Amino acid sequence: MGDAVNLASRLEGANKQFGTYTMFSQSTCDFVSKHFAVRELARLTVVGRREPVNVNESMSFADYESRKEILDTFSRGLALFYKGDIEQGKKFLSKLKNKILPQRHMLKNARHY
Repeated sequence: MGDAVNLASRLEGANKQFGTYTMFSQSTCDFVSKHFAVRELARLTVVGRREPVNVNESMSFADYESRKEILDTFSRGLALFYKGDIEQGKKFLSKLKNKILPQRHMLKNARHY
């Protein structure tokens, strides 16, 4: 249980950066996605882990559908970041015009890179 509790603690602190209330790792996502809509927020480097951790956020299916266009744009921008195409990723995320907080976090990281 030590590793799971450590990861949960790290993710709890990361919520502030993303402007989210809850975020969870892929193992929780596998269970939650059967009951809620889920979107990936980022891959985070967490103390005590060698590999980055995919972090996700859940929402109701109705909320997801009402924000689908925005969430899809974010997802496409995130995929471009993962491929290493920072400039194209920034262009996608800039289309959102600060409509979602995780987008601000990713743009801030893009400026760093």
